[in-house]
Amino acid sequence: MKPIINTLACAITVSLLVSGCNDNNKRSILITDHSQLNKAQGIWNKHAYGEVLSIADGRIKHYEYNSYACTQISDNSYQDFMQNSVSQLHLMGSAFLAVKEKGSVHSDTLFKVTHLPESCKTPIQTAQPSTPTQVFEYFWHAFNDYYAFFELHSVDWQAQYVTYAPQIHDGMTDDELFDVLSQMVSPLQDAHVSIKNDAKSFTSMKPAPALRSAHGKARSYLRFGLHINTMDVLNDMLDDYQDTTASYVTTESLKSFPHETDIKTLIWGITPDNVGILVINNMAQYHSDPNATEQQQYTAAQALIDKVMGDLKDTDGLILDIRNNLGGDDIIATTIANRFTNKRQMAYKKQAINRAGRTTPSVFLIGGKNEAYTKPVYMLTSQVTVSAGEVFAMAMKQLPHVTQIGEETSGAFSDILSFTLPNGWEIGLSNEVYSNAKGESFERTGLQPDVHISAYSSLENEIQRFATYDYALEMMGKKTSPQISVSEFEQQVKKHVEQGVIPGLAVAVINNGQVKYANGFGIADEQNTPVNADTPFYIASVSKALVGATLAHAVTEQTISLDDNIAPLLPFAIDVIPAQKTPVTLRHLITHTSGIIDATPAYLCAYYIHETKQNISDAMMGTNTCDEQINPDLQRYLSDYLNLDGRHYQSANFTSQYGYNTGEVYIYSNIATAVAAYALEQKRNTPFVELAQNYIFTPLNMNNSTWGIGKPANNVATRFVHHPQTGERMAMPSYGAITYADGSAISTVNDLSRFLIASMNNGKIDQQQVLSEAAVKAMLTPQTITPVPSRDIGYFWELDGDFIHHDGSDPGVMSRMIGNVKTQNGVILLSNGDDNHEPNALALNTILHLALQLANSK
Repeated sequence: MKPIINTLACAITVSLLVSGCNDNNKRSILITDHSQLNKAQGIWNKHAYGEVLSIADGRIKHYEYNSYACTQISDNSYQDFMQNSVSQLHLMGSAFLAVKEKGSVHSDTLFKVTHLPESCKTPIQTAQPSTPTQVFEYFWHAFNDYYAFFELHSVDWQAQYVTYAPQIHDGMTDDELFDVLSQMVSPLQDAHVSIKNDAKSFTSMKPAPALRSAHGKARSYLRFGLHINTMDVLNDMLDDYQDTTASYVTTESLKSFPHETDIKTLIWGITPDNVGILVINNMAQYHSDPNATEQQQYTAAQALIDKVMGDLKDTDGLILDIRNNLGGDDIIATTIANRFTNKRQMAYKKQAINRAGRTTPSVFLIGGKNEAYTKPVYMLTSQVTVSAGEVFAMAMKQLPHVTQIGEETSGAFSDILSFTLPNGWEIGLSNEVYSNAKGESFERTGLQPDVHISAYSSLENEIQRFATYDYALEMMGKKTSPQISVSEFEQQVKKHVEQGVIPGLAVAVINNGQVKYANGFGIADEQNTPVNADTPFYIASVSKALVGATLAHAVTEQTISLDDNIAPLLPFAIDVIPAQKTPVTLRHLITHTSGIIDATPAYLCAYYIHETKQNISDAMMGTNTCDEQINPDLQRYLSDYLNLDGRHYQSANFTSQYGYNTGEVYIYSNIATAVAAYALEQKRNTPFVELAQNYIFTPLNMNNSTWGIGKPANNVATRFVHHPQTGERMAMPSYGAITYADGSAISTVNDLSRFLIASMNNGKIDQQQVLSEAAVKAMLTPQTITPVPSRDIGYFWELDGDFIHHDGSDPGVMSRMIGNVKTQNGVILLSNGDDNHEPNALALNTILHLALQLANSK
């Protein structure tokens, strides 16, 4: 049995599915009571699994062993052994003993040997104290003898011994020992390698975008001083996945199991144009009782999958989504695969192959169902598809009507072989090789898709469209998204602008690299000037995409380097807290991994009213947090914030307060963005706004775009907010920020459309090269391996598969920019509404969905 893998680690299980053998020369005996136990007396070894049973004098002793030592797991009478561990002992001739664990479907087969392994004559008792040296040696030898894939993972296990053995001493703590053992096996990146004690557990899966994003998102909350558990983020992501799946099917057809929990094992339904969707999230929990035995789960799975396939049997095709399948039991995997073929055929075979030995392959079959589903099946996989989920995928991919789309699977097929260390800790490792009917094995590499499409995008859940679903629907000749006409779009937007009390909104919709629609709604100012596609708006943090483009052009021209220390470029020292020993580079700044945090009150004091130079919070709230007069000099502000002698310098300004060095954690930082723009300005001895003009605005004819450093022109949309006490909408005074590059760009949807079209098309508009192709490619290429909230990050751009995007918000500003580099479709929304006012935010989100529908409508 394989484990359900929680999204951080593999749980440890022990049930090993190995087919039994029969000695036809001797009759088999089912041992039913203590008096018959003498017929099975002797030593029984599970070859290549490190497990042995000794049956003598009415007692059954269970051992686990390797070439270093042997651990005695139990010593029981027949009655206790059968009551606590095993449901059946079956003697097959004189050479084989089948042992069936309680609640299991299959038996384990052990072979008669003449004597115990030498180390088991003086076994380690787990109840007795053990030293770290003993634990280390047992651990290393267990892997050395039984782990099957050192060469495949390019790990020299003997070299690991040489490296880590000197670190072991008998005075070390449990935590120190646990860390050393974890470091030893970490390079394997095998989801079925684990270490577990009462306090913590360790596993190291191959990197997966969804898990990486979850880590990045959880850590990103440190920006607000919040320590968020990655598991909570993952559960929220799964909820979002399920909601997005539900949006594809009709309400009356949508069903799930289990009904009473948020995280589902199965979700199924039928789209409006008769395509079935079946989501399978694990191969383990199919019984209403989560603690049910394997046999109970298997029986429940048979009944449940019969019901599901009955509901979907008349569909024209099926989207089979196992992108988040976290494993479970092979027998459930084959049970489900059975429903997809009439032909009896091999699903897979497996055998133990390791230094301790090699077993005879066990072959597992599927097929023979009279009512099998043989219409087109599009099976969606990802790097999170693991263990029994991969076994299912391997069996399914051999069927002619199944197409695998998405990304490769995790590459962790083997069952988990478990051992108890001398100190009682549990470890798991991979000792078996799985292969398909052609003899192909996919351990480590994973099962490669027939059609490669991004299987995870943080943006997809927000916009409720999966690229994988849409591809499958398109291949089946079905609608890939709801269609909407321009007139319907305008009617809906007008309604939502009014209902959401949004003052003004400009929208641009791009289809196939051309502006399909551009218009305005509502008012731009207190004089009720109508908004149109050329109304200039502050665009808040969408400005960072323009900063990124400017920097990418400078880097491509080799004006500045991504990986050089920026400190020599600045007229002041950056005195990061001593724990941050890595110099800050431009790469760190553009990926929000610089270690610089926007800490209050200094960051909030960067916002000031143009006319009076008073901080906007102090002016509007009557507080006295900042200087009476804000000095807008950027050099002085950055020096005060980053230099040891600066008036705003504090440990809260840096990620080292949380134990992270430069480059180790993503925390979104406006001040870091300002540093990036300022460093380029110093390197080129040219104001940043001139560089942006020369690199971006002028080549793109963005004639209505500028940077709001001082008081803006009269035609720029007034920013409106809602009074925190009265809730009344009010116009903001004209304000700016010292760190202007992070969010003070002013532009129009017509101008930004040109920027987005060129960004999606390698710098071209209407076949004309207007931006540097090399610079555009660079700015949309992942720039860090540090986990970030989106799938990847380029030069400030969030990268999510085919999607590039950035959003922004400031007092009285809401902005969104989303493009699809594959379809060349995109959306730009600019508003002078209040993102902190819930009706505004909800209305803008609804309008975003409508705009994306229009972009994708034919």
